[in-house]
Amino acid sequence: MSKKEKGLKILALQITNARKIKFAEITPEGDIVTLVGKNEAGKSTIMQAIKYALTGEKEPDFVTHGEDAASIKLKIGDGEAAYEINQRVKADGTVTLVVKNQDGFKPTSPRKFINDLVEGGLACDPLAFTTMTKKDRRKTLVQLLGIGDELNRLDAKEKEVFDERTFAKRELKKQEAFTEGLEKELEEAGIENPQSIDVTALNEDLQVFFERDKEVQKTRSNIKNLEFRRDGLCDKRDATLTEINKLQEQVRLNGIEIEELTDEITTIDCAELKRAATDNSTLIETTKADIANATKTNTEYAKYKSWMEAGAEFQKLTVAAEELTEIIESLRDDKTTLLTNAPMPLKGLALSLEGDDIIYNDTAFDGLSDGAKLLVSFNMAVAMTGAVRVVLIKDASRLDTDNRKLIEELAIEKDVQLWVEYPDTGDNQKGIIIEEGEVKYV
Repeated sequence: MSKKEKGLKILALQITNARKIKFAEITPEGDIVTLVGKNEAGKSTIMQAIKYALTGEKEPDFVTHGEDAASIKLKIGDGEAAYEINQRVKADGTVTLVVKNQDGFKPTSPRKFINDLVEGGLACDPLAFTTMTKKDRRKTLVQLLGIGDELNRLDAKEKEVFDERTFAKRELKKQEAFTEGLEKELEEAGIENPQSIDVTALNEDLQVFFERDKEVQKTRSNIKNLEFRRDGLCDKRDATLTEINKLQEQVRLNGIEIEELTDEITTIDCAELKRAATDNSTLIETTKADIANATKTNTEYAKYKSWMEAGAEFQKLTVAAEELTEIIESLRDDKTTLLTNAPMPLKGLALSLEGDDIIYNDTAFDGLSDGAKLLVSFNMAVAMTGAVRVVLIKDASRLDTDNRKLIEELAIEKDVQLWVEYPDTGDNQKGIIIEEGEVKYV
């Protein structure tokens, strides 16, 4: 059997000038060490001294008032190997530590040497475990199982994806309302699958018609100018006739010019011009109506297109939300596998897949009997021990006779040394009696 399998236990303990204890020496006989005494007798100081020496966790105001230093001498062994731990604590908190084995070997780093034996700390107090919050109990078990980092990673990833899915569902709901609103507007307007009209082409046609209309107006203006000039010449001709003798030649020339202008006017087809103007005006009005209709149609088409795009976006968001749900389920499956396959310290013990409960035989920890709670807690404590197989239980006053017997049987079964303190009830209790900081008898 290896050293760790067999386990190191406390073979001897000596405490000097620690709080109320001036001097106490204890040599355990067997694996059940019971400390009995009234309140403030010094029982807890003994337990704290053991923890101080083995873990290095400082205890405030540890030195007896008025003394320079306290000392803790602890011998641990397993029948094959033995180690002496000598720790001196000054009043200012300075600690001197010396460790040596049975051959006199002294490690250069005594605290690290002890920490390696204890593996970072002593077992938790089983009774303290029973009074922890659900969250702290779960945290303790998770740390014991060594799955904290992976569980935290899965929890963090699940929260990240869950938050992302919550946002996606919120957007999905908004998109659904938007899509339904557009659909209702289309139904009320009687719009069904409208087609878009190219207004640009209609505007180009309208521009051509406007240019053509400009030419017609220009021609009309030209005719008026010509008619004005002709009428002027006619008046001038009439005036000239009175002077026909003097101006015969001028009359002849003016006549020629009048004929030329008349011919030019005649060449213009006024009826055709009027008809062209009328046709062009009709085209302009028709095109304007087409543009107005196209604008209405295109507005309907834009709304229809928005509805189609909103529906597509709704479908896209639905798929994204479903994918996130699948990821969450996969993460929860991974967490279930992690928790289910974790090597529990007690058969029937499990971590709840939802919430912070610890489950034993399908019952939540808080719903267990006192005996079952103690069974779970003690097995937890044992599983947390390293090479030093020591379990400390402070203030076991609330344990009844049956549960006291249970923890002693569990200690023997699990091969651990149990140190437990009880208050003095005055009924001749068996154990190491502590009175006013001294060990009276064993």
